[in-house]
Amino acid sequence: MRLTDISFNDLRRRKSKMALLVVGLVIGVSTIVSLVSITQAMQADVREKLDRFGSNVVVAPKSDAITLSYGGVSVASASVNIKDLKADDLTRIEAVGAKYGATSIAPKLVGGVRVGDAKALLVGVDLPAELRANRWWEITGREPKGPGEVMLGALASRKFSAMPGGKLTLSGLEFAVTGVLREMGSQEDSVIFADLARAQQILGKPSALTIVEVSAPSSRLDSLIGELTSVLPDANVTALSSAMESRQQRVGQLTSFALAVSIVVLVVGVVTVLTTMMSAVSERRREIGIFRATGFRKTHVAIIILFEAFVVSVIGGIAGWLLGSLFTLALGARLAQISTAIGPSPVLGATAIVVSVLIGMAGAAYPALRAANLDPADALRFT
Repeated sequence: MRLTDISFNDLRRRKSKMALLVVGLVIGVSTIVSLVSITQAMQADVREKLDRFGSNVVVAPKSDAITLSYGGVSVASASVNIKDLKADDLTRIEAVGAKYGATSIAPKLVGGVRVGDAKALLVGVDLPAELRANRWWEITGREPKGPGEVMLGALASRKFSAMPGGKLTLSGLEFAVTGVLREMGSQEDSVIFADLARAQQILGKPSALTIVEVSAPSSRLDSLIGELTSVLPDANVTALSSAMESRQQRVGQLTSFALAVSIVVLVVGVVTVLTTMMSAVSERRREIGIFRATGFRKTHVAIIILFEAFVVSVIGGIAGWLLGSLFTLALGARLAQISTAIGPSPVLGATAIVVSVLIGMAGAAYPALRAANLDPADALRFT
């Protein structure tokens, strides 16, 4: 009879005890799988948002902060008392952005205009670039498609009673309102968006730019900022990391928590296997004595015990991965507060089985050693 056959026969004889051991491993492995899956999904979600949604670098002229602001640039009225970026600066930014894989470069001119007796903040934009940089924007109506059209933030729309299909007069010039941005609780809610060239004409600043927003992969952000600072010594180059700082902090805290829980689960798993296998060895002392008396070596006895733990660990690892994957598939996205479901990961499955086996081997090592070192005569006298 092979040693593995002996192990399988013993597992069949002690179904209830081994089933409890499997359940313990399943709970531990599924907990680790769920925590790792959720933290990985949250980390991927943060990276995706940093890389795909919105500008993460702003290039602006050096200036003093005053009353009205947009993108970190401050204006007090229609006369903006700050230096402007030039067309040559935009060319340099585009060259550096292309080098570091920028997905969007959105120039803007910011200035104050009059709407009737009130003041408003006008933002001239390159609309296609602006829409690429702000993919989450939701527009009621449609985006402007010509120099005679404008789009309003939600608060500006309410303040000036301007809706899509209506008209708006800016500094004596009439424009068609084609769209209104959904309210976002940000600076965009209070501004009027117009074609960049037309805004330059209204503000009397041909070829001038107030800020340039750059969207680039987060992994290359430091290098991009360093080179932009070098080629634009008279500009402030700022990383807009604050938008994701709180979420990154939450992900970091959850990752630390997941690591701590995983360590505890590993320790508990090892102890569970240890106590269960020690109990099994005690119950089988006479059987082990017979093995030794009939010519089984110490290594044979140890292999029998370790192989039983290996089989139970593999079953627990597979079942734990399946249970953890089902849990994260059903509830992971809600717990992680992301929009996409968290699917099962074959790589994580293989890792879960390996971890389960390591827990089983670590817990069974001492019982296997003790069983191998039992004195045959003492074991045969055991009743």
